[in-house]
Amino acid sequence: DLCGHLAIQEAHGTESDYQALAHSLKGSHFCCFSRGTSDAGGVLSLHKKADLPMDTRVTHVELIRGRAVMSEFVSENGSLYLFNLHFHDWSPRETERVGGELRPRCC
Repeated sequence: DLCGHLAIQEAHGTESDYQALAHSLKGSHFCCFSRGTSDAGGVLSLHKKADLPMDTRVTHVELIRGRAVMSEFVSENGSLYLFNLHFHDWSPRETERVGGELRPRCC
């Protein structure tokens, strides 16, 4: 059984690999994958549905392709934001974009 929340960096595979994984876990986990460019790996986030309220709505936002995603969980109990960040080869503009998403949610 997978843990509640898992964030992986340098995840390699094809779109079909990701689709197969997401399909196999669709009953138990929310899945988010952002594939990197060319040979670069991406980021993969898995979130166990049983650890979240039944009325949870989930949104995944790709902040930097293959490097940063935000998963937003909203229920009547409130909101939860989880970030999967791979700090590799970010431009100053990309760093500012991620910071702009983090600041209002974390500070």
